[in-house]
Amino acid sequence: DTAQPETEPPPDAGGPAPELYLQVGAFGNRFNAERMRNRLQSDLDQGIRIERSAEARREIYRVQVGPVDSVAQADDLSQRLASLGIRELHVVVD
Repeated sequence: DTAQPETEPPPDAGGPAPELYLQVGAFGNRFNAERMRNRLQSDLDQGIRIERSAEARREIYRVQVGPVDSVAQADDLSQRLASLGIRELHVVVD
């Protein structure tokens, strides 16, 4: 007999599909996050959210654009953001 590797059960197909966001900045105070969001809102036809989290007893405000519907849309949005001077992005799956 050959030992079979353990496999995890497949994820629940009935749950909501994950959403993709492009994170365009992370700030130590909400004011700076809101400034970035306000700057981008006039140039993008995409939702922009600010997600608050606490890391090492410090609050972080992450500015995220989306959700995006596809990789192609994420690529287009990345190019649009680059034209606005935002070149460092992180893909966030939520």
